[in-house]
Amino acid sequence: MSSFQAQTNEMLARLPIHHQDSIQKAGRHVDLEPGLVLHRVGQPTTSYFFPVTGVVSLTVPVKDGQQVEVGLVGREGVVGVGALLGNDRHDLEAMAQIRGRGFEVPVGAIVGDLGEALRALGARYASSLMVELAQSAACNRLHSVEERTARWLLQAGDHARTKDLRLTHEFLAMMLAVRRASVTVVVGVFDRAGLIVAKRGRISLADRDGLAEVACDCYKMIRASAPKYD
Repeated sequence: MSSFQAQTNEMLARLPIHHQDSIQKAGRHVDLEPGLVLHRVGQPTTSYFFPVTGVVSLTVPVKDGQQVEVGLVGREGVVGVGALLGNDRHDLEAMAQIRGRGFEVPVGAIVGDLGEALRALGARYASSLMVELAQSAACNRLHSVEERTARWLLQAGDHARTKDLRLTHEFLAMMLAVRRASVTVVVGVFDRAGLIVAKRGRISLADRDGLAEVACDCYKMIRASAPKYD
């Protein structure tokens, strides 16, 4: 039986049992609290983070010290895939966004046959992530706040594997690089239309099909590119 069953990271679950045992001995469980920075731009990678629950945002810096989200990492992937594949330059910042748990593994523990096995899975994940990064960047530039918000909510639900998202309007506005007031208006419209149920610090996806109709085609393209490990 796999060492990583049920609530787990999909990449780790695909490793042979003996490699899973090595990962568990070398790593540790961590809480992914919203706002926790896992990697900073330009700093060397010291640990890989494999989300088990929750969602991590990948962001790029813009003017005035703000960050704009270009990708999400959930239990399907890993934070630090560039270093895993031999590029130890972090041009993206990784920050926990939706509360959850993860598994932190020191870079130095991923060696030998374990490193080879994990890099093979990492290459598949990186290919999917590249599509998401490019599509999200285009979406942020070209599409309306309504379309982008619907796309993001659906995407976050997919990564977190839940319809109940714990996040604030402030955080969502920061990730979409729009004013908080704009997000509040859109969330209110979606709530009244029955697409979501919005409460303080929480948004539940009540009508995914309806949200998909509002979202731009970027959501379909990103979802179609999800990593396939089998």
